[in-house]
Amino acid sequence: MRIGGQDVNWRSCSRLAVACLITVLAAPAAAAGSETGWRQTQADDFTRYELLAPDTRSFRILYDVTATTPGAELFFNPIRPGSEPEVHGVTDLATGRALRWSLVDGERAAQDGWSGADPAMRYIRVELPRAVPKLELGDGSISPLAGEVRLRIDKTYRDPESYRLEEQPEPTAANIVFARSLGIRRNAVVLPHGWELVRCNVPAQIDTEQDGRLRLSFHSAWPGATQLELEARPVAELAGEAADPSDPSANSPATTTTRSTAAVAGGAESATARRRDDATVRGVGVPGQNLPTPGTIRPGGSQQSTVASGARIDYALEPRAAQDREIVYELQAPETHSFRLYHDYTERRVGVDRYLNIVRPGSRASDPEAWDLDTGSRLKVEQLRGIEISRRGIDLGFRPEPGTEVVVIWFGAVAEGATKRLRIEETYTDASRYGLMPGDRDTLLWDRSFGRPRNAVVLPHGWRLVTSSIPGVVSTPDEGRTRLDFVNDRDDEIEVLLRATRRPTEG
Repeated sequence: MRIGGQDVNWRSCSRLAVACLITVLAAPAAAAGSETGWRQTQADDFTRYELLAPDTRSFRILYDVTATTPGAELFFNPIRPGSEPEVHGVTDLATGRALRWSLVDGERAAQDGWSGADPAMRYIRVELPRAVPKLELGDGSISPLAGEVRLRIDKTYRDPESYRLEEQPEPTAANIVFARSLGIRRNAVVLPHGWELVRCNVPAQIDTEQDGRLRLSFHSAWPGATQLELEARPVAELAGEAADPSDPSANSPATTTTRSTAAVAGGAESATARRRDDATVRGVGVPGQNLPTPGTIRPGGSQQSTVASGARIDYALEPRAAQDREIVYELQAPETHSFRLYHDYTERRVGVDRYLNIVRPGSRASDPEAWDLDTGSRLKVEQLRGIEISRRGIDLGFRPEPGTEVVVIWFGAVAEGATKRLRIEETYTDASRYGLMPGDRDTLLWDRSFGRPRNAVVLPHGWRLVTSSIPGVVSTPDEGRTRLDFVNDRDDEIEVLLRATRRPTEG
C-alpha cells in the first residue's frame, strides 16, 4: 500500500506512525492548503495519454487512481495550470458505474473540508460511490490503513506547450513532439494513427495497439517527476506520400491503413494473430510448421523467460507499467525461516469467483487472511493440499502432486463491467531461501525471485542491511526497520539476494 507516494507496512506499523504519514499527503499543486481539515491520500496511480490529431494540440487522459483516506466520501483531482480540460466522465472501477463529478475551484474544495485545497487551482471533484472502507483484522481490531475506492477519470487536455508540431527541413513534413513533466510513476503514451516514433528520452516498452497505434509505457523508479520528451513522424512520409500532419484525417484508422498497411494491422483480430500474420509475410514461420525456406527463423514458444528454444513469434506483450500487482514481505526472526507477506491483486475476468494462490515449492503457508478492498469485507479462505485440491474441483492448470499446496480465496463472481481488488495476507516458512548464514548467527540471508512489478522487503527488528544484489530504494518508515523497494519495469523476474547483520546490543 502507498500513502503519500510511499509504501507503508500496514500491519506492523504503529497507528501513530500511519496517522503521521496520512497527514503528510497533499497533491503537489495543493501544498499551500489549509492546516486543518481532512487530508487526501491515494495509491496505484496510472496514466494513459492518447495523443489526438496534431492540429488539435490535445490528448486524451485515462487516469486510474485509488482513494485511500479512511472514511473519505470525496476525491479531488487537480487540473494542471495551462491545460484546457474537457472531462468525459469518472468511473467506479469496482462496479463500472459512472460517478457524479464537477469542476470546482480551490475555495470550493476548501469548503468541503479538504486541507490540501489551493485557492489558485482548479479540481475535478468526485463524489465517491461509498466511503473508503475500513479493514477488520483477524483479531477483531481495525487496521490502521483502510480499504480502497478505485477510480478512472476520463478527460481531454488541450495543452500546446506539451503537445506541438515542429517543422522539419523541406520537403519533410512536420514532426510531433510530446514533452511533459510526469509526476505519476506509471504511464503510457499512445501515438496518433499513422505516426512512428523517432525519439524518446525515457526507457520504455514499445508495442502496437490492436488498432495499429504505437504505444510506449514505462514505470519510473527514480525520485521526482519524469521529464518525458518524445518525437514522432508520419509513416506516410516514408512511403513517399505527402502527408499533412495537421489534417485530422491523419488520425483516422481507415485513412492510415490506406496510406500505409505497415502502420495499421487490420482492426479486430488479436495482437497475437496480427503478429503471426506479420511474421508469415516476413518469412517467419508459424509454430508447428517446417520452414526450409532460407532466411526463416526457428519458431520457439511464447514464454517470457527464455528464447533458448527459438524466437517467441507468438509472444504477446502485457504493458508492465499498467500492471497493478504489488507485494510486501515482512521478515520475521531469521531463526524461524518465516516472513509475513501481503499482496494486492485485481481480478478482471467476468464470472471468476476465486483466487488461487499456489504456494511456491519449498515454502509452507500459514494463517492466511483476505479482504475485498473495495468493500472492506473479509473473505473466506481455505488451504488445500495434494489430492484434496482435485477432490474440490480446483483447476490449477496442472495435476497436483502430494506436496502441492494452494490457498483459495472465495468471493462473489465478477460481474460484467466490474472488477475486484483483493488483498491476501499469509505467513510463509521457507528454510531454503531465508535464514541465518551457515556458521554465522549474526548474518541473515534472503534469496528469492520476484515476478511482480512492485516488491518490498522489510528487515526484522535489530538488523542492518549490508548487501542487496538488485538496485532498490532504501527507507526506514517504521520503528527503525529497514525497508527496500524494488521496481522491475522489465517483463521478467528479478533474483533478489539480501544480507543483513545483527546490530550490536546497546550497553
